[in-house]
Amino acid sequence: MKRLCVAIIVLFALSGCSIVTKVNRPADSSNAYINSDNNFDYTFKSDIKPEHEYSVSEMPIPVIIKDGKEELDAADVFKESIKSELTARGFTVDDASTKNTVTFKDYQVISNRVSGFSPMVTLTFARVDVVSGDQHHSYKSFVKRAKVPVWSMNELNEPCYSEPLSLSIKTIAAQINRDFLHGKLPDEKVAELVAHIDQSQAIGSTYLDVYELGFSNNKTAIPALKKYTQNKHEYIRLAAISALGTLQDESSVAMLINIHKDSNMWQDRAMAIKSLIDINNTEAKSYVDSLYQTLMTKKSKLKDPKRIPKELRWNILLLEKYGNYSSEE
Repeated sequence: MKRLCVAIIVLFALSGCSIVTKVNRPADSSNAYINSDNNFDYTFKSDIKPEHEYSVSEMPIPVIIKDGKEELDAADVFKESIKSELTARGFTVDDASTKNTVTFKDYQVISNRVSGFSPMVTLTFARVDVVSGDQHHSYKSFVKRAKVPVWSMNELNEPCYSEPLSLSIKTIAAQINRDFLHGKLPDEKVAELVAHIDQSQAIGSTYLDVYELGFSNNKTAIPALKKYTQNKHEYIRLAAISALGTLQDESSVAMLINIHKDSNMWQDRAMAIKSLIDINNTEAKSYVDSLYQTLMTKKSKLKDPKRIPKELRWNILLLEKYGNYSSEE
């Protein structure tokens, strides 16, 4: 009966002109950093071209992302939310300064659903660049989500669109902190998060605490994160694999390569590649370079280059959007 309801809902959705999803603006983090007496002064600008699509549907109908009643202005969301997130972490932020330049470069959600009985899968990408003197840093995020709606397409709003937007902004703010501000969560808070995860891992949004370990800028979180990469709960695994990249933990490179080679879950393999790109030491870069060449060779051998298998297409997309790889190189 439940599956029939899903099919009916999807039938109605597909008979319309579009799927409209409404996102909530991210809530600020509740955990302040220690050593947060640094200021972050910058000018924010957007480098998004008019033709850029925030929402790309791999289905017959488009997905429209709205912020309230209006279509999403992602540049405004990132501008306000990055400032708010850094302030919540304990920093003094001035976004009317010319000391540094924060440039919004990309936000895009790929939506894919095969049938009324399959989940809506979203791949959310974001990128913000920071220029400070002769330093140029590119900060990115990648979040994969999936959910089967039961009664309404509105059930997709939070897990597939709002939460990935929030995680994208928090990930980028954490990377800015890591390289410029050097705040961190105290060891005691890391231990508290780990204890809560260990006790409550099957409950609701516990996986968000795993992401918080990645945002901690505290290396004491790494042993627990390595353990969580083998967790039976998918979102805990993905959060842990991603967090090791956010922390740029070079000791995890061999493990991440093994996850990519051995996992039977595409999302685990994809998140391992994301984190290898984050770490970007010689071993990680060599592995990802070789992978991209292998993927492009597979693509070149297709009989119809316009009909690329989904996994191959998504792997290439991940490397080109997150890793800045290009087939023109």
